[in-house]
Amino acid sequence: MTKWNVCWRRLAHRSKEFRIFGRNTYMQTPEGNMKKTKAAGRTAAKTALLALICVLCALVLLHVTILRITTVTVVGNVHVSRSEIISLAGLNRPLSILNVREKDVREGIDSHVRLNFDRLEYEGINGLVIYVTERVPCVNLIAHDGVYLLDAEGLVLEKTEGDLANGLMSLTGMNAKYLAVGQKLIPVDVKQLSAYTCVMQEMLLQNCLQDFSEINVAHADGMYLVTPDGYVIDLGDMQDMRAKLFTLRGVLREVRSLGYQVGTLDATVPGTCIYTPPDV
Repeated sequence: MTKWNVCWRRLAHRSKEFRIFGRNTYMQTPEGNMKKTKAAGRTAAKTALLALICVLCALVLLHVTILRITTVTVVGNVHVSRSEIISLAGLNRPLSILNVREKDVREGIDSHVRLNFDRLEYEGINGLVIYVTERVPCVNLIAHDGVYLLDAEGLVLEKTEGDLANGLMSLTGMNAKYLAVGQKLIPVDVKQLSAYTCVMQEMLLQNCLQDFSEINVAHADGMYLVTPDGYVIDLGDMQDMRAKLFTLRGVLREVRSLGYQVGTLDATVPGTCIYTPPDV
């Protein structure tokens, strides 16, 4: 091998090492690493965006189909229809159960003069149960501009033009200062309203509103009742009204069963009721 051949081989070998070294050096430069990082970042961003879109689609699907309200049950209504109560509650349209707010349901139902919202319960993932209490008309109050229907608390439920054919007893002796539908009666003497409320609430508990045709509260300490067949009962004041009503109802049944003539009953003392014939 000549001297020139040896030199040529050494030069070629060093050139190869330089090319390999240069290629490796180029691949490990900061610019190359940066390109790799940017590419990986773009891939991660696309993956995150796709995942977010999938989550949003799942949420929309839950709201529109799976969690959509399909059944609404109403408990406690008597005269007000189920459909009207559902409409008042704002549940008469397609709605997700996640969008139901009890505050809104309460306000909607309580806006009806005859309804009180009690509570809202969830039934599975698609059903609701609304519990309400319906105000019961108790008496007719005749005023100069019409007849007002009152509940047991003195709230005016309705005003008519003089129709008394509703089976309710008449409220007499009440000196009303203010009457308006949806508002509580305001009397000249607040004791009259207290006396009226005391008697009505107990009658509701004993379920005996239909047993009487008139209640007079002209004197809060000297109230009296009249039955449809003409018996007059002196109630006296508001003391222990439960015992008074319970006792007088029992005595009325006894007097009628014995065939006594229509007379008066003194129920002013709780637990005692004395019958007096009309000719005495």
